[in-house]
Amino acid sequence: MAHVQHPAIPVPPKPESGLDAALKHTGVPPSVLKWRPRMPSKKMTVFLTLVAGGSYAYWYDRKECARLKQEYISRVEHLSKQPLEGGSLAFGRKVTVYAAKWPEDDDYDRGLKYFKRYVKPVLVAAAVDYDLVSSPQYGSLTRHLQAKIIKARRRSLSRQLGLEDGPMSLEPPEVSFAAGTPGQLSPEEKAQREVEGGVIIVGRNTLKEYMEGLKRGWMCGVARFDREAQVKALVEADGLFDLPSADVGDVQPAEPVAPVADVQTPPPAQKPLGLGALPFINKPALASPLSQHSTPSQPTVDPETLIPESAHLPPTHLPAQSPMLLLPWMNHLGFKQGGGEAAMKLIFGGQRDFQGASSEMEPDVGAEQITTATPTDLDFDIEVEDFYKKSFADTPTRIAKLRETYYSTLKTRLETARELASGSRERTKDEEAKPPMTEDELKAERLKKELRWRNEEEGYEIVKKGSGVTWDARWKGWLKVYTAPEEQL
Repeated sequence: MAHVQHPAIPVPPKPESGLDAALKHTGVPPSVLKWRPRMPSKKMTVFLTLVAGGSYAYWYDRKECARLKQEYISRVEHLSKQPLEGGSLAFGRKVTVYAAKWPEDDDYDRGLKYFKRYVKPVLVAAAVDYDLVSSPQYGSLTRHLQAKIIKARRRSLSRQLGLEDGPMSLEPPEVSFAAGTPGQLSPEEKAQREVEGGVIIVGRNTLKEYMEGLKRGWMCGVARFDREAQVKALVEADGLFDLPSADVGDVQPAEPVAPVADVQTPPPAQKPLGLGALPFINKPALASPLSQHSTPSQPTVDPETLIPESAHLPPTHLPAQSPMLLLPWMNHLGFKQGGGEAAMKLIFGGQRDFQGASSEMEPDVGAEQITTATPTDLDFDIEVEDFYKKSFADTPTRIAKLRETYYSTLKTRLETARELASGSRERTKDEEAKPPMTEDELKAERLKKELRWRNEEEGYEIVKKGSGVTWDARWKGWLKVYTAPEEQL
């Protein structure tokens, strides 16, 4: 017997609720009204868990940083309400912040950004001013300190020799005001304020450059420091532009010379006589009374020859130096350890002697040759050197390749410049659109490149991995370091 299929009885639709009927007539799609939530899939559950966990961790970290910052600010903000000893025109405390360029980091002032983010709010709350010193190139901080210290030593020597005023001064005098002038400090008061303010050293690479700058400034001579003039003298010594153009490519550039701190600045070259030297053209002009008084007289004796030999030796008694706050290289997760606690050391902490190498070592021995059982301040933040990029070790090789490439094309460029200067040929269409450099412009370009290359090579030798912090046995008891308030001795 055949099976008879009966037609399916349609199920009557569920009656719409009043809310669904009202929303349906307002234009809401029915699919939206019939949607019912369901559990997400396994992959979606993992994704949502990771996103929610990471977001919560970031939110909690920002919340804790804000809480800690406010906690430290509340502990020091009462200092900003205390009146200054000298009244409203007096000067408060001011610290100097040094942060050298991190190896292979395009953002050279990253250390200063960390200071502004984590240490600055606490110092500002305590009414402590600050001065930021950037270091856009390896070794910039060393050269900055060297020039600053030598200039100060030369000014002090001018006062001792009675050459402070007039054209015989070794260095131009500072702009100073009479003693007791309201709102102004004398040079001695400025130096004392700088010493009492202290310095902040961000990272081990900054400490290396800072200590090397102290050595070149205090332990070397007082010859005028002009880095560009020193490099210019070394570059011009090879006579590269004095040779025919055909021989330029065969000449090797002068080898970089190790710290040229004591190289004397060469005297300016004498200019050739022009038409003004002819007696019938160079007519004397009547000098006005103003020009007679305003034009300084030229010194009859070179002031550099008046410097005694003893002045080029290190001072017997080194002047007081600003205490150092050693601030480890930190990231954005270390506010309490790197920022707040560091500010508390600077504001409330005590001072101790910088723990250097043993006094039995030679004065010029670097810390990389010292093996001690107990760590010293020369080992400060040494573990961060493991985070240097591997490409940083190739800096000398990279500079050598840049030199080779530049000097290989210099021959052709110099030939073109001399041909166009002599008029032996006309310019091409490309040269008309973009005129080539003249010989003088090529000299200036070479000096600029050599100055940068030599500075980078010099700075690399200071901050490279494995190089020790500069130390001199005569510095024992001279340098001071800030300690935590509970570590005061």
